[in-house]
Amino acid sequence: MHTMDTLSYKKYRLPDLPFAKKINAVIYSNAFPFLAFAFALLGHFLRVELAVYTLCAVLVVYISFFGKDYSPLLALVTFCYLMPGRYNNPGKHDGSIFYMQNGAWLFIVLAVILLISAAIRFSLDREIGFWRMLHTRRKLLSGMLLLSAAYLLAGAGSDGYAEYAKGNFVFALLQIVAIAACYFLFSFSVKWEELDRRYFICVGLLMGLLVGAELVGLFLTEPIFQNGEILRDEIYVGWGICNNMGLLIAMAIPFAFYFIYKGEHPLLYQLIAILLCVLTYLTTSRGALVGAAIAYVSCVLIVLCRGETKRAKSSCAIITSLLLCGGVVLLLIHPEILDVFFARGPSTRERLYEYGMRVFAKSPIFGEGFFSLNRNATDFFIWEKVGDFSDTFPERWHNTLVQLFACCGMVGFLAYVYHRYQTLRLFLCRLNPEKAFIGISLVVLLALSLIDCHFFNIGPVLVYSMALAVVEYKTK
Repeated sequence: MHTMDTLSYKKYRLPDLPFAKKINAVIYSNAFPFLAFAFALLGHFLRVELAVYTLCAVLVVYISFFGKDYSPLLALVTFCYLMPGRYNNPGKHDGSIFYMQNGAWLFIVLAVILLISAAIRFSLDREIGFWRMLHTRRKLLSGMLLLSAAYLLAGAGSDGYAEYAKGNFVFALLQIVAIAACYFLFSFSVKWEELDRRYFICVGLLMGLLVGAELVGLFLTEPIFQNGEILRDEIYVGWGICNNMGLLIAMAIPFAFYFIYKGEHPLLYQLIAILLCVLTYLTTSRGALVGAAIAYVSCVLIVLCRGETKRAKSSCAIITSLLLCGGVVLLLIHPEILDVFFARGPSTRERLYEYGMRVFAKSPIFGEGFFSLNRNATDFFIWEKVGDFSDTFPERWHNTLVQLFACCGMVGFLAYVYHRYQTLRLFLCRLNPEKAFIGISLVVLLALSLIDCHFFNIGPVLVYSMALAVVEYKTK
């Protein structure tokens, strides 16, 4: 027997060891996302994020040697990103654990250990290793490669580019890792035929509930509600601000409706969907409220038209009708509820977009790089950030298309159009319930990215990347 085959055979037998079978029965069960959710919740509220990150790293090393595949990372990646508390927000606090002097070196050590353990597994296991990586067909790969190349070329040849060349390259790499890493990794490292079709949908729903729990925690522990008003600038956690929180909560609404569609406890999941809508309102994000409305109305229509049980259709119709009537009555009694969204001054978005297109006109081929807003329009800076954070994460144009035009030029825009064409074809070909509800969630992300910078934030794009892998390899 060939040496590689022998090693692969021995490697494959490790998950069959008695102790490994007992542990794997938990890690690879549908209960694991709930366990990961609980640990993220504890890490957030007990302020022990580094300890939980270390525990998660140990678990991934275990998976590399004794697990059957890397499917548990669908939950781990999502919840680890959402765990940091507000005191660890790198854009607002220089004491954040994401700075070297405060413990960020531990992330580098853990990353090296994880890469080594994964490389060993991938070298020895043909079923989820380098062999399968080379032989897996990926429908979205060419579009992602073109978009990655456009990110790396952003600003090439523009005046003054050299001053921000290093930061531009680092930010481009971060965006490439966010949009492509999960998709590429999970394409070959997960045994999709053994994964429950509802697994990722459950993770997505728990994602919204985790963010909602963090939001409620803020209202209970921070001076956010004062003199009858919500201070939206105080709504932030370690990984994002109110708009980011609102987006992820709104993205979770379709996942609740998936279970309603299937007829699984429709009343319970209808209440969860309503709860997510209320939590979205509490973030005071106007964009997120629009996204929640898009998600809720679209999902209700799907359930009413194509729901798999009469009970699901009838409960959805009744509760939605009651909500509409109750909402109208509430607004008539308390019209000030809408002040959270409409009582603020005029937005600077339109002026920002106009300026972005003028930047594009100066460098139409490759744009002026990801630091183009920093270079050209300092008067737009209305957000205070810690200096080290601003060196890595530039100011963004708060619109995906304007961002692409100003930063990456026509090359970036065309690469994005091609990527979007590939994703649309992936979702619309042989459409099924899983594709439909995951697709609505991503529509919320892409729609709100036209009025914010979500598509150039790491967290939402990590979820986006995982969702694409799930749709391509699990919902055939």
